[in-house]
Amino acid sequence: PTGSFKEVLDQLLDFTIQAGKLDSGALYLTDKFTGELNLVAHKGFSPGFVKKIRHFDANSITAKLFTTGYPIYKLYHEISALICKEEQHNEKLEGTAIVPIRFEGNTIAVFFLASHSEYTIPVDVHGSLESISFQAGATIEHIIRGRNDQKDQFDLQLLFDSLQDLIFVIRTDGCIIHANRSTYERLRYHEPELTGENMLKLVPPSRTLEAASMLRDIIDGESSISYIPMISRAGEII
Repeated sequence: PTGSFKEVLDQLLDFTIQAGKLDSGALYLTDKFTGELNLVAHKGFSPGFVKKIRHFDANSITAKLFTTGYPIYKLYHEISALICKEEQHNEKLEGTAIVPIRFEGNTIAVFFLASHSEYTIPVDVHGSLESISFQAGATIEHIIRGRNDQKDQFDLQLLFDSLQDLIFVIRTDGCIIHANRSTYERLRYHEPELTGENMLKLVPPSRTLEAASMLRDIIDGESSISYIPMISRAGEII
């Protein structure tokens, strides 16, 4: 991932939403002088909801909730009165995660992540979100301090490689551009062997049609996750 300050933050949020198997989220930066929370990236929320959650004063209940320093996983109706009560029913959010991003002991940013369809965020996903937030602290601090784009790209690649899920970057024809480290290790391939190959090569033959349909949804932007197993070089089902 490369680009401007805003583009890098957008990419970081998008990556985190996908890793969490969610469909929407927001990223806030903490003003180090005032303690206010300001929205810097968002995805999947309605314009009306975004307008209501753009800014939280340092002394607001929402800011205090978001900056406890600990991850919080709740149904939205349990915390909506503290965030945006009037939009509770209109936005139709279900499971949510508030994941602080810390650097040198301070909360410098916060992820607010949510699903419009899932009531709970699985426990196994908690680890992925918290791993990303742990490493994102240094990434965001580097961006704020004006470090070069190459360093920002390296830090985001570390996030990508830290996850245990199989994560692919694909072209619109379904061919693989890149994958994270866990993918190569678990499927027992070297990077050059998968680059340019079609994703369908890695699924069991009996699931090819199902996988093709799911792949099309991913390419069209209607989904970002596949639950179809894959076959390793050794023939193991992963």
